Amino acid sequence: MTAKRFQLDPQTLSLLQVIESTEEEETRQHAIRDLAMRGGMNAARILIEIFERSMWRTTKFSIIQALGKVRHERAVEFLCQLASDSSDFGMAAEAVLALGISDDPVAGEFLASILRSSEHPLIREALTAVAQLNFFPCEFELKEILATKTSNLPT
Repeated sequence: MTAKRFQLDPQTLSLLQVIESTEEEETRQHAIRDLAMRGGMNAARILIEIFERSMWRTTKFSIIQALGKVRHERAVEFLCQLASDSSDFGMAAEAVLALGISDDPVAGEFLASILRSSEHPLIREALTAVAQLNFFPCEFELKEILATKTSNLPT
């Protein structure tokens, strides 16, 4: 049985090389945004891998923001996982905000789960993220949450 080779198109490969080899932060962030705009499984996979290997916090934040624009379920799953991680509040908050720009139903449901708990530390970010969603599958649930908990929500 022959092994399947993972092939990248030349433009994606070029962006990956810029991200991995450049020392200039602005150039790296621009390449991360360009890769995210290409979208799809390859962009999600590459950005997640770069996130895991990166030692620079600013690069990690850029990748989190970019993953919200990838429009792929793998990116949304990764962002939900980051948002659930309480060991790094800053990254979790950024992941919640990135879910707001993903326009994914799973992201909407995840954000609604945060809003159900008035004691959740990321409720403010979740409110901001829900406001950014163009498509929100849980609008009736959100209406009930806001109607019953408006006194408990942060101002």
